[in-house]
Amino acid sequence: MTAGRRSRRRERATSVRHGAPPPPLPGHVPPARAEPATARARRRLIVTATGIGGADLLGISLSAKAGSPRFYILTTGLAGT
Repeated sequence: MTAGRRSRRRERATSVRHGAPPPPLPGHVPPARAEPATARARRRLIVTATGIGGADLLGISLSAKAGSPRFYILTTGLAGT
């Protein structure tokens, strides 16, 4: 093993031990700017509403009699959610 290899390996090992962030993945492009708080709040609201709506549709569709038109409408709506 050459001296250059040893020093690079030692640098990597010490940087990991000291809590330095790992190098970025190849092809990873960091975001150009931070997302505004209003956009983040809106996204959280939409995700929460979709999750609650999907859970409700799941409960209602599983309580419907299998093979009935209501069952098919509800499960299609669940799949769309």
